[in-house]
Amino acid sequence: MKTNRKVIGVVVVGILLAAVSLGLTAWAKAQEFRTAAHAETAFLAGGPGVDGNAEARIRRALERLGDYLDLSDTQKAQIQAILEVERPKVEPLMRQTLATRQQLLDSTKNGQFDEAQVQAIAAAQGQNFAALIVEKERVKTQIYGVLTDAQRARLEKLRGRIEARLRAHFGA
Repeated sequence: MKTNRKVIGVVVVGILLAAVSLGLTAWAKAQEFRTAAHAETAFLAGGPGVDGNAEARIRRALERLGDYLDLSDTQKAQIQAILEVERPKVEPLMRQTLATRQQLLDSTKNGQFDEAQVQAIAAAQGQNFAALIVEKERVKTQIYGVLTDAQRARLEKLRGRIEARLRAHFGA
């Protein structure tokens, strides 16, 4: 349960900072379930759940976040440039996350269960998530540097509200 909360928290923070938009989409597709984090993602993206159109959802999330923070055109361009530089690092991790999820589905279909195989897949998925978290934090730091003090304060306030909702939902 603690691990699930950490992953959800990472996802929420990432979407708010726009840095993990790409990673979040892969994570959401890989997990194939809805949580409070997905509700927040849906709010930011302007629609419910995972709709299969990752690029459109990312654009909507970035637009809404940009509107919320009142980003200038220069800031938007700087953030877009950061995301473009990081994309080649994140995309392989997202593909691996989806492939690992498919391995898990394949290995457990029709009621099959090989604990050693599932543990190996889970370990690989853990490495994928760890790498995505590192990339997200790197990008978050770069994006944070683009924001003004007022925008940072506003973002932290929003993040606090979302984390409070998650704690209320999961009883933490």
